[in-house]
Amino acid sequence: MLEQEKHGLRRKLDVLEGEYDSRVAELQGDLSQLQKELALQTSSYKSNEKEKGQLLEELTEQNHRLTAELKQVRN
Repeated sequence: MLEQEKHGLRRKLDVLEGEYDSRVAELQGDLSQLQKELALQTSSYKSNEKEKGQLLEELTEQNHRLTAELKQVRN
């Protein structure tokens, strides 16, 4: 009887180990995908921030130029 229980527990352990290994592999795949998505999002964010900075610089220059033109017109 003890041998039978031991065999049953061994089979149950084997099944659980298989499920565990499958879950670990699934989570590793999820992690890999999320890391790729994070890299893309980070790259996109940096690109957007750079573009925003360039636009801000252009608008600031345009604002200074228009302010100077307005002063000339008023004089």
